[in-house]
Amino acid sequence: MNTGLKVWLWIVFVINIISGVMMIPLMLIQPLLIVSLIAEVLIIVGAGLILFAQKKVGFYLMIACAAIGLVINIFGGVGVVKSIISAVLCPLITYLFMQKDWDSFQ
Repeated sequence: MNTGLKVWLWIVFVINIISGVMMIPLMLIQPLLIVSLIAEVLIIVGAGLILFAQKKVGFYLMIACAAIGLVINIFGGVGVVKSIISAVLCPLITYLFMQKDWDSFQ
């Protein structure tokens, strides 16, 4: 696993933990955020699977959570273009870092 991928996954890991913690009090106002919090937790698990266990399933989990986030953002009133960009960006960057070492992941 290359250094760029490790750094990127740690950034994803930390940012999603912070985002998830900040989302907890907001769930009292918007119950839909429960689904978003679950997606955040699954992204953290996915990043952890790639980072610590070197499993491809972590990448696929990140893609699934990005799709869930896309739907939540659209229903939550976020613009469609912004929602699509945010859903595509994280998995794309992760894939670009993973692609040259793809066969080394299980």
